[in-house]
Amino acid sequence: MFPGTDCHGTPITERAKQEGKSPAEIAEYYHKEFVETFNKMNFSYDMYSETETEYHQEKVKEIFKKLYDNGYIYEKIEPQAYCPKCRRLQGTFRFRTGVQKKPEMPWMPSWPWQPSRN
Repeated sequence: MFPGTDCHGTPITERAKQEGKSPAEIAEYYHKEFVETFNKMNFSYDMYSETETEYHQEKVKEIFKKLYDNGYIYEKIEPQAYCPKCRRLQGTFRFRTGVQKKPEMPWMPSWPWQPSRN
């Protein structure tokens, strides 16, 4: 297991927008909070990193390459929800798990799609 604070995911970028901060600032804040919480619980990892560190990125690439080379993961094209109002792809995990209600806006399959450069 190679745990680390996510520095690039949708929740981080959305929180950054809400608070008028950069994703790096939000990630750093929560990384510190997680480490403090783990320490209070006397819980530790051999290494708890952040996804933006070079070491973390190299290790993750290594793991994914091994999985790919052994046929456990593969490439494929899959439709994704696209919001024309937001002009971006929308993840469905939060909607499927009930964490967030699906917004009232037009949804359509997104493949093939061409992102706008505006």
